Amino acid sequence: TFFRNEAHRLGTPEARRDLSVSLNKVGGLAQARGDLASAEAAYQESLELRRALAARRDTPQAQRDLSVSLNRIGHLAQAKGDLARGEVAFYESLKLRRELEAQLGTPEARRDLSLSLDRIGDLAQAQGDHAAAEAAYQESLEIRRALATRLDTPQARRDLSVSLNKIGDLARDRGDNASAEAAYQKSLDIDRALVAQVDTPQARRDLSVSLNKIGDLAMNQDDHTAAEAAYQESLEIRRELEAQLGTPEARRDLSLSLDRIGDLAQARGDHAAAEATYQESLELRRALAAQLDTPQAQCDLTISLYNMTRVTLGLGDKDQARAFYDEGLALIDRLHPDDQAEMRKAFAKLGGAFD
Repeated sequence: TFFRNEAHRLGTPEARRDLSVSLNKVGGLAQARGDLASAEAAYQESLELRRALAARRDTPQAQRDLSVSLNRIGHLAQAKGDLARGEVAFYESLKLRRELEAQLGTPEARRDLSLSLDRIGDLAQAQGDHAAAEAAYQESLEIRRALATRLDTPQARRDLSVSLNKIGDLARDRGDNASAEAAYQKSLDIDRALVAQVDTPQARRDLSVSLNKIGDLAMNQDDHTAAEAAYQESLEIRRELEAQLGTPEARRDLSLSLDRIGDLAQARGDHAAAEATYQESLELRRALAAQLDTPQAQCDLTISLYNMTRVTLGLGDKDQARAFYDEGLALIDRLHPDDQAEMRKAFAKLGGAFD
């Protein structure tokens, strides 16, 4: 309210910029608590202010501010399952950041460019365009290697760790497990060092992400012992973060770790242990779906219902399995079209058990 009043009273570019910063903070808080409608309203108002400021004062700061707002709009669109709108926002931001990097050549401008490249890579991955994803991720990685060498700050090293995980993901997806493991291990080493140095929630979450990637790769190679060690360490971190933060992101992260522990138990034939962890994940996801009602939250809930169907079938409880199965089928129409097709195939494979 203060910044809005000041912007109206003074009408200066500085006052309008302050208002746009405040709106982005309000939007960020709304998004963190799952209020996507309020987040979108705040981000959109900030974007409109910044477009006007960039048109009036074509300074590097005004252009960077505009790129930040575009990325916020893009992230929110992705969270809502609107990949097309996200693509438009991310590409406009990337264009601005290439121009700023060419004009300024500062570490900040280069880092901003790497962040936009990551978003383009993520979008390409989501759309199944692995070649475009690899091109974006590799360009980002090269920038971040240079920045980590030059600056050696926690932020620069964290950025490098993120890029290594993305490169590892691409290698894993094309079946190159050796390259994937090398990239993941480098990222994990950086993350462990950062936790030892700064020990922030972000650093601990990053470590849990890298541990899960190591665990996933081990699972793909049927190394259950290595997978369990990585998954359990990640789970412990995420329980602590959920208790500390209580945010939708922290609760979703915990549910993802629980699913991995359940998958491992299933692979070992321990249906009772799998049921316990899947059930805990399901309870988290029911609450998140009710709170957020986003395509992602509904998809997560559908996956949990699929997992519960599988495990209760394994335990011989057909009636309970059928209840989970029917509930999951009823949710599929609410998912993003890409997720719908995948989940229909998954549920169809289970359907024969009820014939």
